[in-house]
Amino acid sequence: MNKIIVNIILLTVFFFHSYGQENIDLLDSIVNKKQSTPIVLRPQFSLGTGMFTFLGDVANTNKGFHPTVSRLARDLRVTQALNYNFDLSFYVLFGQVSANERTLTRNLNFNSNITTGGVTVNYNFYHLLNPKRNVNPYVSIGVESIEFLSKTDLKDKDGKFYHYWSDGSIRDKAEDAPDASTAQEIYRDYTYESDLREADLDKFGKYQERTIAIPVDIGANFHISKRIKARVGTSLHFTFSDLIDNVTSKSIGARKGDKNNDKFLYTHFALTYDFGKQNDKDLEIEEPEQSEEDWLAADTSDYDKDGVVDFLDECIKTPKHAFPVDEKGCPLDLDQDLVPDFRDDEKNTLFGDLVNLKGGYAI
Repeated sequence: MNKIIVNIILLTVFFFHSYGQENIDLLDSIVNKKQSTPIVLRPQFSLGTGMFTFLGDVANTNKGFHPTVSRLARDLRVTQALNYNFDLSFYVLFGQVSANERTLTRNLNFNSNITTGGVTVNYNFYHLLNPKRNVNPYVSIGVESIEFLSKTDLKDKDGKFYHYWSDGSIRDKAEDAPDASTAQEIYRDYTYESDLREADLDKFGKYQERTIAIPVDIGANFHISKRIKARVGTSLHFTFSDLIDNVTSKSIGARKGDKNNDKFLYTHFALTYDFGKQNDKDLEIEEPEQSEEDWLAADTSDYDKDGVVDFLDECIKTPKHAFPVDEKGCPLDLDQDLVPDFRDDEKNTLFGDLVNLKGGYAI
């Protein structure tokens, strides 16, 4: 399992080194509607703690029992945005699951150390909800590798095995033993000292104490500041093993369980630090300096639609019936009598001739 965790860490480092340096801060792009703002992406790191609750054959809720023990767990998570709606998370998760069952027909208990490493894809609902909300829900699904080490409490601190009597007591001798009258009452110390695989109560042999699981998570992020947010959620881990509690449909006698694989819940709270968030000053784009010629060249407005842009047009209000115009945007005057051709009645007067307002010879 240690190799799996190391590989996950190495994969995380490689992923963020190759992916994160030349991309866009997607959340800032959505909030500020600046989809072209270049931001150097960095991962989000979170530390969380919560409770494991076991759902399996021991204390099976389908039989009317309820898990009597929830155990503390911790997780470390690294998250990177993939696009507007999806994140990718790599994580490790440590804790214990435990369950106790005591009835007239069987008395079972176990405690298992759980070590998990995996990856999830998270959907953040940004295209449905306003990302400026202080509370943003999410759902996720992934795949993980789980290593478990399960033990049971079979005897007390003095090494005396528990014998469960029909009157509800626990004694150091069996109820049907020949010397049962001398049996002394003892009490469980809840120290899980006996390795279940080594005890081999159902002749399962040396089975693998690891499995693959599918985690499904639902929760919400609470934005505390630009860089810090809190996360609360619950993940259900569907394992591919029925041996975490060492009880299966192939167990012997009263120990026999159902055919369903074991599952566990992780209800958690975490704090996340977002390295991808930049200061407002960092978000400003420096505009290159432009000369007056550059500004004019960028101006393509043409008020009178004569084909000469306004900053070059010396006759900016040329009427439509005065077209065509010269390179300065003014109506043509071929005989240069200062009367434009479109209202010149005599277009062939000689240069210097005296003309009237319609371009004809003055009498």
